[in-house]
Amino acid sequence: MHWLEVLFDKNFSLDKEGMVQNIWREAMQFGIGNVLGISTGTRHTDRARIGARIREIREARGMEARDLAKLAGIDAANLSRIENGKYSVGFDILAKIATALGKKVDFIDL
Repeated sequence: MHWLEVLFDKNFSLDKEGMVQNIWREAMQFGIGNVLGISTGTRHTDRARIGARIREIREARGMEARDLAKLAGIDAANLSRIENGKYSVGFDILAKIATALGKKVDFIDL
């Protein structure tokens, strides 16, 4: 935890927002952000996380992948790639999948 104290002392400012941004930036730069519980993620891990969540919701609803693909108006092979984190899904397709699952696309704390 010494490194956290050093980061805090180094970046202390009455401008709290600026201070937090500087601490966050340095934590990411030196690879200690995950210890703080913050992460910028990577495209691959974000795709995998989103795909896994789609599969989780689909399975909880007892839906087959081909049925979800048909309801969303997308190719079943593309849905498979999305669920496996192999395909970067655009917002329009993600919104179609969400609607077919009875969900909405929303920003959340990661």
